[in-house]
Amino acid sequence: MIDDSEEVSRIIRLLHSADLSEQADTARTAERQAWIGGPHRDDGIPISALGPLPTGPRTAVRDLGRAVAVGRDHAAFESAPTLAVLSTGHDKPVDWVRAGQALQRLLLEATGQEDLRWLVRSPLTASHLQIIMRLG
Repeated sequence: MIDDSEEVSRIIRLLHSADLSEQADTARTAERQAWIGGPHRDDGIPISALGPLPTGPRTAVRDLGRAVAVGRDHAAFESAPTLAVLSTGHDKPVDWVRAGQALQRLLLEATGQEDLRWLVRSPLTASHLQIIMRLG
């Protein structure tokens, strides 16, 4: 967990820098437009899953739907978010697998929070909520 405000600010600046870099990459923008809300395909990410746009410029939220021209609501996000970083001691394939296993355990633990899953479940569908994630 990262609770140092200067480190959180540094990571937010890195997120924004990555966003600017991606915006300049026309090939990446075209690929994202094809995958998000793609009107001519049955796969990809539906526009309804994009969520609101942040109202503040210093938000720790990357808008992966930026390249998609569709009207969306805006929302205020926290100005001092809690961030967590999953890291390994080395950067070899075995470390990537270990990081994936650690993430798997985290996601399974979060999925096991049955009370929240029941509260969030929509009464309009018969679906079963598995997890709520906010990743950056």
